[in-house]
Amino acid sequence: MGFWAGVLLLVALPLSGPLGMVLVSAVAPQPPWTDAATFMRHYHPLQALPFLFGFVLLLAFPALQVALHLRARPAAQPFTLLGVVFAAVFAALIAFNYIAQTALVPAAVARGDGALVALFSMNSPTAICWAIEMFGYGFLGVASLCALPALPGPGLERVSRILLALNGVISVLGAALTARDARWVLTPAGLVAFLAWNVVILAMVLALVLTLRGRARS
Repeated sequence: MGFWAGVLLLVALPLSGPLGMVLVSAVAPQPPWTDAATFMRHYHPLQALPFLFGFVLLLAFPALQVALHLRARPAAQPFTLLGVVFAAVFAALIAFNYIAQTALVPAAVARGDGALVALFSMNSPTAICWAIEMFGYGFLGVASLCALPALPGPGLERVSRILLALNGVISVLGAALTARDARWVLTPAGLVAFLAWNVVILAMVLALVLTLRGRARS
């Protein structure tokens, strides 16, 4: 389960993140946020496509966490079980965001409800969904830290531990910065941080896929 969850993540993460955003920008571009009226004039249903791929993350990340928990030694399982709990919190929070972007925002655009669009659309730097997003991934970062005891070995397991820890630090730091000012996520610094996080999370998942594959073979 952990291996196939990782494979799903290697496909879904780019499509729900940078690659999906580039594809949508090429086909149905949305200008930088100024107000809800401008957003609604340029809205196209394809703009929700990355969030549809995001639903895969809500299945795959908890499944990967469960697999790591079941692979852990008994002494490590209290920590890895706590990681499963934090992964569940992540899934619950992020599920709301993806539902908002694929259902609530399109419905608000259809009826011309600019106030609801401004409240929920993640094109807006002040949307409530940015706080939910960053705190949700912050909980996933804590789950990554809790999974560290599941991989005590050398080689790929050591690489996986380093990347899990790095993801944990970056994600928790992102949530802390959002608590200070959620608008930072759509600044140039925020976009650079987003790209850097994607590199780290993809490397982390790849290392875990190779680790779990090696364990299964042995």
